[in-house]
Amino acid sequence: MSKKARIQQTRLEGLESEFQSLLIICLIECSKGRYGLFGQNSHLDLEDRYWKWSEAKHLRTLAADIRLERSKAGEASPLCDKFLSLCEARDSNTPGEPRLAATFLGEMRERS
Repeated sequence: MSKKARIQQTRLEGLESEFQSLLIICLIECSKGRYGLFGQNSHLDLEDRYWKWSEAKHLRTLAADIRLERSKAGEASPLCDKFLSLCEARDSNTPGEPRLAATFLGEMRERS
């Protein structure tokens, strides 16, 4: 493995570690009733005046970065893909953010 590849792998591992720990914290908070994690109402507040949650915004950025880095290597990150798919769900039958968070958190706990 080249030095560049090792550096990229170390960076990716750091991003994934940060993502996973922040995801759990945000899912717990969201499952208690806080909106903004999945961005379901972001179209109502384009300037982030009412649903301001910098950790959730950072989490979405981390997930997108991880997905991009993994796709360059022909790999996938199931956890990031699941999170981003929930962020993109916007139809009328999509449960509210607290319910989505509780379900996702439960799925994560079952896997570990």
